[in-house]
Amino acid sequence: MISLEILTSRRGSLMELRALQDCSVSPFCPTMPCGIQAASVWTCRRLANRRMLQVLEGAMPPAEVGHTMNSRSRTATTVGILFFVQMATAIGGITLIQGFVDGDTDRTRLSLGVVLMMCSGIAVVGIGLLMYPILKSVNPRLAVWYPALRIIEFAVSAACGVYLLAQLEVVPNHLLWVYIPTGIGGLVLTYLLFVSRLVPRPIAVLGLVGYACLTLGVPLDLLGVLDLDAGAGQILLVPGGLFEAVVLPTWLITKGFRTPSPQEFAPPTLATTG
Repeated sequence: MISLEILTSRRGSLMELRALQDCSVSPFCPTMPCGIQAASVWTCRRLANRRMLQVLEGAMPPAEVGHTMNSRSRTATTVGILFFVQMATAIGGITLIQGFVDGDTDRTRLSLGVVLMMCSGIAVVGIGLLMYPILKSVNPRLAVWYPALRIIEFAVSAACGVYLLAQLEVVPNHLLWVYIPTGIGGLVLTYLLFVSRLVPRPIAVLGLVGYACLTLGVPLDLLGVLDLDAGAGQILLVPGGLFEAVVLPTWLITKGFRTPSPQEFAPPTLATTG
C-alpha cells in the first residue's frame, strides 16, 4: 500500500502528489494505479525510491497522453533498429579489419572497415542518448551513466580506428578496450530494464548475464586465461550477442516498452494535508 499526500495549490487546480514509497509505475503510463485519470497526468518521474507526480487536473487532454505514448513507441522502434544497425556495421567492420590483420593490403577495404566501425559507434551513441530519457525516469543518477559509457565506447573505437589508419597497425587488444565500456554500460541498461519492467524480465536477465560474462571475460582475456575471439572464450559472448542482435531489438520493434496495467498495483491510501 502506497502512502501519498496531496498538496493543493491555491493557484488554479494544481496538485502535487508525493509518493512516500516507490509505486513501481513505468513513466508516462496512460492510467495511474492510484485512480488518477489519464487526462490528469502531467509528469511522472522517479527520484531514487520516491516517485513525484505533478498533476494538473484536466490540463492534459487524452490526445496529449496518447502523443506521449506514441513518442515512447517511436523511441523503442528507433532504438531497436539502431541495435540492428550497430551490430551489422560492427560485424562488417571487424571482418574487413581482420582481413587486413591477416595480410590483406587493400587500403580501400581497410578504410571501409574503419568507416563501418565509426558508423557502429554512432549508432551506439544514438542508442544511449535515446534511452536516457526513458531510463532517467527509473533512476536518474544511474541512468546518466548509460549514455556516458556509450559515448566512451564510441570514443575508444574511433581512437583505435584513427590509429589503425595512421600507423597501419591495430591497437593491441583493441576490441577488449571497447568491450569495457560496452559491458559496464550494458549492465546499467539491463539492471534498469529489470527493475522497471520496461521489457519482460527474462529479456533483461539475458542481458544481465550476457554483459556480466563480457565484463568478466575482458580481464580474463588480458591475463591470458582465455581468448574471447576463439574457443571456449566465445561462449561468454553468446548471451550478450543474442540479447543485442536478436532478442531486445526484436522486442522493442514489435512490442515496445511495457506499461504495467493498473491491476498490477494496489490502490494507494491518500492523506490530504492543508
